[in-house]
Amino acid sequence: MNDNILECRQKLQLEILEHKKTKTNLLKIENENKELQIQLDVSLKATQNLEKENNKNREILVKLQIQTTSYLNERQQLIDKCFYAEVCKIRQNQTEALVAEILNKQEILKKEHNQLKSECNESLAFITKIENEADMQVKYVLEANKTLLEMEEKMILLMAALEKEKFKNKDLETLSEEKERNSLNSDEWKNYQTDNQIRINKILEENEFLTKELNLATSQIELK
Repeated sequence: MNDNILECRQKLQLEILEHKKTKTNLLKIENENKELQIQLDVSLKATQNLEKENNKNREILVKLQIQTTSYLNERQQLIDKCFYAEVCKIRQNQTEALVAEILNKQEILKKEHNQLKSECNESLAFITKIENEADMQVKYVLEANKTLLEMEEKMILLMAALEKEKFKNKDLETLSEEKERNSLNSDEWKNYQTDNQIRINKILEENEFLTKELNLATSQIELK
């Protein structure tokens, strides 16, 4: 029986020792758990701080994205403005060249206009001169025609007078023959016959002069 008691005591002591070990282990584990809890709290707090920092960083990132987008838009606008300015400069140069060409053509047209105006004035002066000469020629032709008509009238009168003198001459010749037959030869008859011949010669000379004048006037009219 003592052996059983001793054995039980030993078992109990062993259990007590085991219990102490277990308790020690539990305390150790509890301490470890406390440390882990502390570390967990620290980690949680750090995590919360990191989340706050991340949120701040996200806000900063959003702001940076907005600023970047705005900067890119402004940059694109500047590029567009520079391109538009370059295009405007090219168009301005083209416009200036076109204006210079137009002014040059305008100057050429102005010179041609002045030249044509001068030529027109010369042509008008020449036409006026020709018209004046034509008027003078018409006037001269009218006067010449009038002169020709007067000369023709004179010619007709002279021809009539010549015919009349011819008839008189024939009458005189008849009288002369009769006087010769009658042996008449007086001074009065000779004087009459001489005067009559002088008148005939004068009429013939005047007729010849008028004929020459008529031919000259006719040739001048034909030349005009």
